[in-house]
Amino acid sequence: MTCSWFQTAYWKSSETLFARASAVTTSNSAAQYNLGVALDLQGRTEETLQHYREAIRIRPTFSAAHANLGRALYYLGRSEEAINELTRALELASTGPAADIIHFNLALALVTLTNYEAAASNFASATRTITNNPSLYTEWGKMLLNQGGTDAAIAQFEQAFQIDPEAMDAHFHYGIALTDQGKPELAAWHLAKALRLEPKEVGIYAQIGLALASRGKVKEAVTHYRESLRLQPDMPEVLNNFAWILATSADASLRDGKEAVQFAQRACELTGNQQTLLIGTLAAAYAEAGRFEDAQKTAEQAIALAAKNGETDLAEKNRELLRLYQAGKPHREKTDAAR
Repeated sequence: MTCSWFQTAYWKSSETLFARASAVTTSNSAAQYNLGVALDLQGRTEETLQHYREAIRIRPTFSAAHANLGRALYYLGRSEEAINELTRALELASTGPAADIIHFNLALALVTLTNYEAAASNFASATRTITNNPSLYTEWGKMLLNQGGTDAAIAQFEQAFQIDPEAMDAHFHYGIALTDQGKPELAAWHLAKALRLEPKEVGIYAQIGLALASRGKVKEAVTHYRESLRLQPDMPEVLNNFAWILATSADASLRDGKEAVQFAQRACELTGNQQTLLIGTLAAAYAEAGRFEDAQKTAEQAIALAAKNGETDLAEKNRELLRLYQAGKPHREKTDAAR
């Protein structure tokens, strides 16, 4: 989770810090604040709250304490409280770098509550003086990408690259944006770059799999889907995409009905059997496994759910597939592509 915070002078030795703090923190806001900072540096975020709050109790106009308390609350997933503290910090802070760091953190908290308009305003304010932090532009781009603003998101990711050509998160989400734009080859390059920078990042394997499948490179996609699921087994989208390949691939060497059923069933379980696309994949997996009665029942379930949700295209697609299953035939992709 990206977040910027304020750090003033603090004791290097934790032992000295705690000994000194215990003696002087009764009315010393700086000591409480520095104690909170030291705990932050150790990753003990929950413990910082009481010290930042005590610093504020002693000195209510302590802008940096409000800012760090807001940052800590955001990190702990308490976004509404974080926004209150960060807003107060902005009221107290002068303009300039300190205020712009607060704007950045406030933008992050606002994004979690889907208040995108206010978040965009704070991202823009942060760029006034934060010129060397690729995370600012990457996070702004991620928000835009989630809103469907692919072109605008790409501009932000490119800004991040100008600051740091090795910014992994920017490469990763740039790859996602390029996949959305129908540019799988360029997307695959950036995703591969992200993977080289962070080999243990699970999401990269899944996204590379999607990009490769979109290019028709299904064997390579399978390798990445398997690695993604090895690292994190319960990802519905990956389970579904992999199951579709195993059930319907034009390449017989890639098909495996039994494994397709296993993955598709798990994807449906994880989503409460409430996603038409995933249920349709399970029907295709049953058909590849020779379980045509189950395939028909599941396709009918997908059609009913699609009708309920107003998913016209999915309803029609599953009707076509149902006719195949009724004839005792599994579905075969003419050319392999992403689900």
